[in-house]
Amino acid sequence: MSRHETGAKVDFDKWNSRYGAHDLFYGSAANDYLVAKLNQLTDAQANSPSPRSALTLGEGEGRNALELLRQNFQVTAIDGSKVAGEKAVAWAAREGFQLDYKVGDVLSAALLPPRQFDLVVNIWLHMPSATRLKMWQRMREWVKPGGHVIVEHYRPEQLNYRTGGPPDVDLLTTEVELREAFGDFEVIELKSVLRDVQEGTGHRGRSATVQLFARRPL
Repeated sequence: MSRHETGAKVDFDKWNSRYGAHDLFYGSAANDYLVAKLNQLTDAQANSPSPRSALTLGEGEGRNALELLRQNFQVTAIDGSKVAGEKAVAWAAREGFQLDYKVGDVLSAALLPPRQFDLVVNIWLHMPSATRLKMWQRMREWVKPGGHVIVEHYRPEQLNYRTGGPPDVDLLTTEVELREAFGDFEVIELKSVLRDVQEGTGHRGRSATVQLFARRPL
């Protein structure tokens, strides 16, 4: 889910209405940066017998969570939209999966215990800058030592394209910010890119994004 609000409080009634008015607002396909990084993880861990756990933040209607489930992750998803959560759980069930979907505030300290997940995913969860710093800290806490984080956000240059994402620069993320937030992680990839994003009605066209793939040290 992309946050388009300018304050810390998100209008989930608006998001419930938006998700209720569309079949799948961001389409059915998972974010392609996420897919590419999952393929790298799958290749690296092909011989691991242990089940992998993943947390996906601002999950919306479930397209990224479904991709994780299909790749044999045990998935927990979080979003504040009840409508999106109901759609995601029903979609997963139709494909024979069980999705643990928590409707609530991503930043709630009591929501999940620390060091629980092999992978934490944050795709398009845009928040005001002060709140976003707390979000990066939550992600750092939730991922296990040796686990990974995957992030794709719009960056300030996206205001020149307006093909998706929030119209407020304070809600957009920079490469410098991510490097500082995950500076003690092993940064496998961190880059600013211009690329074509085609995700349903919500994201369509040339886009300025920042991408992070990092590993928490053991």
